[in-house]
Amino acid sequence: MNVLPNSNEFQGKQEKEIFQTILQNEKFGVVILKENREVIDYNEQFFELFGEIETIDEILHNPFQNQSLEKIEEFFFASDQGRSRSFNIIINGGYIKLNLSCFKDDEGKVFIGVTEKAESHPINSLVKESLAFSKLIASSTFELIFRCDEQGKLIYFNRLFARSLNYPSLLAARKDGIKDILSGDFERIKGELESIEGNILTEQVWLRKHSGGLMRGLANISIHRNRQGEYIYNWVVLDLTQYTEYEKYLKATNTQLKRVSFQLEQFLYSTSHDLRSPLTSIMGLVNLIKGEVKNEVVEKYVNLIEQTAHGLDTVIKNIAYLTRINYYESNYERIDMSQLIWKVISEYSKDPTTQHIKWEVNVDESFYFYSDEEKVEIVLDQLIKNSIAFRDSTKDKSIIEITVAEQNDNVIITVYDNGIGIDDKHIKRVCNLFYKATPVSSGSGLGLFIVKEALDNLDGQLNVVSKLGVGCWITMEIPNQKRKHLTNDRPDRHQAAYARK
Repeated sequence: MNVLPNSNEFQGKQEKEIFQTILQNEKFGVVILKENREVIDYNEQFFELFGEIETIDEILHNPFQNQSLEKIEEFFFASDQGRSRSFNIIINGGYIKLNLSCFKDDEGKVFIGVTEKAESHPINSLVKESLAFSKLIASSTFELIFRCDEQGKLIYFNRLFARSLNYPSLLAARKDGIKDILSGDFERIKGELESIEGNILTEQVWLRKHSGGLMRGLANISIHRNRQGEYIYNWVVLDLTQYTEYEKYLKATNTQLKRVSFQLEQFLYSTSHDLRSPLTSIMGLVNLIKGEVKNEVVEKYVNLIEQTAHGLDTVIKNIAYLTRINYYESNYERIDMSQLIWKVISEYSKDPTTQHIKWEVNVDESFYFYSDEEKVEIVLDQLIKNSIAFRDSTKDKSIIEITVAEQNDNVIITVYDNGIGIDDKHIKRVCNLFYKATPVSSGSGLGLFIVKEALDNLDGQLNVVSKLGVGCWITMEIPNQKRKHLTNDRPDRHQAAYARK
C-alpha cells in the first residue's frame, strides 16, 4: 500500500501539502488524526464508510469492539516515528482493516489511517443481527449504558451517558473514571458484585455531572470476567432525577395524595422502563440461539439474557399485583385459608429446588375469615416466594411453617422459615420500595413492599422478626371483615348464618 509518505518525505514537506496528496487517493479511505485521536481531515472514501466523525473513538462505539479500542489507545500513546499497526474494525456486518501509521514533526505526532477490506474473520448472520441489535440499543435507549474495568476506567458508553452527564464531547467523557462519577460508591458496589458474580445488583445511585451537580439513577449492575480474567462492570442506569423533584413537591401534600401520585407516576415510569420489548420475543430468540449456536461464550451470554427475561417476568407479575392492590376496590368474601395456602404452595412445588423443603400448615378451623381473597393470596405468594428464595442451603432441611389463628376479631397469619435471616439493621427498611437487605437477592426489591401495600389496603399490620442464621418470623394482623361482608351482600340470607357463628 503506497498511500503513505516515508519518514523523510514527511519531515521534508509542509504538512498541508502531504495531507492534500494522500487525501486525493480514491482507492482507499484515508483519515488524518491528532495525537489525542481527534480527526483533522478525511477523504470521501472514508466518509462513505464511517460518516462524519470528530474522533476515531466514534467508529469503535460498539461493545464488541472494546478490545480494539483499548489496543488503539495503547498504540496512540506508545507509538513513535515510523511505527505502524493494523486493526480490524466491525462495520455493516463485516470487517474493515484500519492501518494506522505514526509520523512526527516539530509540533508532535500525527497519525494517518488507511482502510482496506479484511480477508479473514467472516461474521455469521447471528452475530450480524446481534451487532445490529446492539447498535440499536446504544442509539435509541433512554438509559445510560456504560462499562468499566476494575480501576474504574470507562471502556464503553453510549451517547446518552455523555449527554446526560453534560460532557462537551465523547472524548471528554472518556477522560473521567467511574470513581470520579460515583464518588465513594464504586468500591462498595465492587465488593457486593464480586460476592454475587453472575447476578445483577439493582440499587439507586448518584452520578456526578461533568458541569457540577448530581443525577439520581436506578442502576442495574452486572459483572463478568474478560479473556484476561479481569473483572468488567456493566451498567444500565435509568435517570430518576425527576423523582427527586416529585418528592419535594409531594411533601407539601397530604399523605394519601402523596402515596397515590407517587405510585401512579412510578408505575407508569417503571412500566416503560422494564417492559421495553415483549417478553415472548426475547425468550423466542433465546431458544433460537440455543438451538443454532454451539459456542461457549455465546451460551454464557444467552444464559444471562434468559435469566434477565425471567427477572422481567417477575417484575411484570409484581406490577400486576400493585395495580390490583391499589386500583381495585376490595371484595370481602369468606376465605378457606387452608385451601388457599396449599394452592400457593403447589405453584412453587413444581420447582425442583423446593423438593427439600418441609411444609407445615396449621389453620384454626373454628372460625370463618372474611376478607379480599385476591389480596390475601398476593400476600401469601410474596412471603412464600421470599422464604424459598432465602432458604439456608447449609442446613439439612429447610422449613416453612404457616399458621392461621383468630384474636380479638383479627386474623393472625404467621409465616416462619429457618432461612438465612435478616440483619437487625435492615428490619425497619425491608418494606421500602426497591430495598434489598442482602446482596444474595436477585429480585427487584418489591416483595415486602407489595405485602405492606396490600396489608395497608386491608387495614392490617405487619411485624417482621428475624435473626441471622436462625430464620425469619413475619406476622400479619388482618381485620376479620364479617360485618362488611354482610353489609355488602344479602342480609336476609347471611344474618342467620352470622348469628350461629
